Amino acid sequence: MSQVIRIPANTYSRLEKHAKGFDTPANVIEKLFDHYEGIDQTLTQKQIIQTFSKNRDTKKYNFNKKNYGKGRLVLAVVKEYIFNNPKLHSMSY
Repeated sequence: MSQVIRIPANTYSRLEKHAKGFDTPANVIEKLFDHYEGIDQTLTQKQIIQTFSKNRDTKKYNFNKKNYGKGRLVLAVVKEYIFNNPKLHSMSY
């Protein structure tokens, strides 16, 4: 359940100065608490790279006795299909 806290207009104006983008007053207050309590919420560049690396799909797929990532697999399949269907070369669009 949310609690309503009434603050003076000048205090609210001070909070607004610390807001970025779509920050709500509650987010700004959280940031101030974090700063006051010495909690660093910023991610280092290394942590950001690690986060994205964890989500990267590195799965390999076997096609014609070779291993491919998703993008290269699609290219290999299309090339193989075109090679095996020479009539495609002579078609006009």
